[in-house]
Order: sequence, then C-alpha cells, then structure tokens
Amino acid sequence: YRLMPRRSAGDGSPRRAELREAAGIYKTLTEIYIVSTENARTLYATLGNLNLAEAAGLSPELASAYADMSAVCPLLNLHSLAEKYRSMAAQAAQALGMEPVTAYVRMATSVFTVGQGRWEESADSLDRAIAAFRQLGDWNRLGLTLVLRTHVHIFKGEFEAFQAVHREIADLAERSGSFQHMVWARDGEAESMLRLAGADRLQDVVARLQQNLAAMDRAGFELEQAHVHSLLVQAHLRRGDWAAAR
Repeated sequence: YRLMPRRSAGDGSPRRAELREAAGIYKTLTEIYIVSTENARTLYATLGNLNLAEAAGLSPELASAYADMSAVCPLLNLHSLAEKYRSMAAQAAQALGMEPVTAYVRMATSVFTVGQGRWEESADSLDRAIAAFRQLGDWNRLGLTLVLRTHVHIFKGEFEAFQAVHREIADLAERSGSFQHMVWARDGEAESMLRLAGADRLQDVVARLQQNLAAMDRAGFELEQAHVHSLLVQAHLRRGDWAAAR
C-alpha cells in the first residue's frame, strides 16, 4: 500500500492531530462502504486510513486501522497478512492501554478469526468486547459485537445460544432505538424459529421474513436483504414449496 517506509509525526506535532483526524474520516468512509457492500471502496478507504494512521504514529486510530486491515485482507485471500495485522492491532492496543480501543480491536479482529473457524479464540475476544461495550455504553459497537457472537453460535450449531443472543439484541434495539438493531433482532428471531421450530411454524417464519424484507427494502439494506432471501429459500424448501424457493 506504499512504496517507501513512512516516518510518523512527533507526539507534539500539529500535523499529528491533522493526520489522526483525517484517518478518522477514512475510517468513517470504510464503515459506510462496508454497509453498502462496496468492496473496492472499502479496501481503498481502509488503506487510506492505515496510511494516515501510521504517519501519525501510535494512537487509537492506528490500533483500529490495523484491526480493520485484519478484517479486510481476507477479501483478497491474504490470510497471512490478516494474521499479521491482527497481531499488530493487539500490540498497539496493549501499548495504549485504553479500554475502548482494546474492545474495538477485539471485536474487529474477530471478523478474521471467526472466518478462520477459531471458535474458542473468537468467543473469548467477543465476550470481553461485549462486556466492555456494555460498560462504556457504546450501543452501536455492542450491537455489532453481539451479531458477531451469534455467528460463532450458528456455525457451531448452538441454536439455543444463537436465539438467546438475538434476544439481547432485541433488548438493545429497544434501548438504542436503532433501526439496524431492530432488523438484526427480527432476522435472528426468524432464523431461530427456522432452526428450532417444527414444520407447523414454518409459515410463521416465512411471514416474519417477508415483513423484515419489506422493512429493509424501504431502508435499502442490501446485505441484510440477501441474508433474508437465503433464509426464505430455506424455509420454502423445508415446507416443500419448490416454486416459491425458486
């Protein structure tokens, strides 16, 4: 992502503050592009964030930039590089000793470890991050971390635990008033029914998923829409409705 080693600005340098602010702007762009599933722009913004954060030197922005790189590198099949950035993020967070930064690093680097199937390591990091975000009152990142925790449960076939965490997300949605949290909670409720309920409840599952899809269509959540469509296919297939599944 760069041709020459970058020299960081000194702690007291006015440029350091400017670099940190600019890195934060690129990080915001990264989060926007992730939600809109624009992978090329996500990579561009993440690299821009990293370049600026490294120029600024050790800072919360640098730790989060390393963590974000660990999550983005697997998109390019760069798994060894993702592991390197995961380690660098953890080292930077430890050097800073700031709980919000440590919690974010644990959450963001878990995107990589969950994808690697490192269940116990991921669960430990996510549980610690969840506890920290609860204490900090950071509802946005708490919601993201709870969703990642459900991924560990579903991949391990722990459907009751998957359902329980989505109930926590539903409680969070009531407190935060976040539409995104509400969507996650509703999808989780429907998916829990799909995994745990009998055939007599499948029509209810389909109805709930269709309601969620309509709500998300108005909000324009493409990633969540794709997930709901995949759940609808599974529900229709379990009902033996091949035409609807197509």
